[in-house]
Amino acid sequence: MAWLFGLLVVMAVAGFLVAAGLYFVAVCQRTRQVRRARQANVAVSRFPIDRERLEAEFLTRVQSLERPRGLKWGDIRWHDEVRFAVLEGDRRGPTAVEDGGPVVLAFVSVSVRFEAIEGGGMEDVAAVGEWRDATAVFRFVRGRWTTDGQVLFNMGPADALRRLAGECRPLNTAAESAGGLGGGPE
Repeated sequence: MAWLFGLLVVMAVAGFLVAAGLYFVAVCQRTRQVRRARQANVAVSRFPIDRERLEAEFLTRVQSLERPRGLKWGDIRWHDEVRFAVLEGDRRGPTAVEDGGPVVLAFVSVSVRFEAIEGGGMEDVAAVGEWRDATAVFRFVRGRWTTDGQVLFNMGPADALRRLAGECRPLNTAAESAGGLGGGPE
């Protein structure tokens, strides 16, 4: 009979340890979600502060890339439309999740115009100097906004989010509701 009592005690302790472990895992997951949401809020609120610097950095990067071939960047017009997203999962590459924190992306509407480079084979193409709609991509990684000069041609920020739907999750922000830049996530 004592062995039955001992078995019941062992089962009760084991059940308690399993329940405590599950509770601990749930608390850790929720803490991580809250921390990531806070980091995304910081990123969105910092973007307007850093935007002027980012625009200059973007232009420097794209001019150094020598793309598209045979053309050089002429003018760029920055528009108010900005959409934010969080990169999903644990992807690697230029948009990888860094240090356990989320990579927040900003998609900014731009219009660009190119100039033909002499001897580049594009001098006789009439469409070279026409304005093209595009989206400039910025990343908030390790607490700082940056860019590598990535541009998505022939699409606005909303189109870019639809195209990247499997890779990133849109953030709903007051800026999107107002059609420009503004407050942080709702």
